[in-house]
Amino acid sequence: MAWTPTIAVAGIDYYAQTMFPAFQGGLLMATLKDEHLYLLPLNGNKDSITSAVVVSGVSYGRLRDICISPSGRIYISTSNSNAAGTGAFIDKIVEVYDPSGVGIGGTNKLQARFYPNPVQETLTATFTDNVTGHFTVLDLAGRAMLHGPVQGKQLQLATGNFPEAVYYLRILTDDGQQIVQAFIKTD
Repeated sequence: MAWTPTIAVAGIDYYAQTMFPAFQGGLLMATLKDEHLYLLPLNGNKDSITSAVVVSGVSYGRLRDICISPSGRIYISTSNSNAAGTGAFIDKIVEVYDPSGVGIGGTNKLQARFYPNPVQETLTATFTDNVTGHFTVLDLAGRAMLHGPVQGKQLQLATGNFPEAVYYLRILTDDGQQIVQAFIKTD
């Protein structure tokens, strides 16, 4: 892929871990000038990029590099300090948020199917049993983008107005079960 004008790609890494299923088998790319983290999904042969999706919630300015730990954690370093080395040193290393690490206890028997993924207009979740509870759509910074009740064997979410990005749908049932599913929103 090429960008004109340049977006100043600074770091890129292949994601093969399981912590972020939506990133699995794709490239993660940090940019300086564009100030975005991108997911570059690969085709089935892993020899071609199929699209470029901005990962939402990653807004820390100029992104210098990306590092993926053996456990699948994603760390990004920033490059916002004065290049001359004078003034405040404001750069940091940031971990991308994974809401599936938030446990609520209980025995999880809930089974669900989510489709389509990637999604454009409507994400559908179907459950094997009737579900009563609440859902939250989170961005990668852990901010709630949408929330509401879940009632029955199906949940449909209108995603047409969401920006292109990766999100998490977290469903918490009234009896203490939880499902977290990552999904990609494309245009």
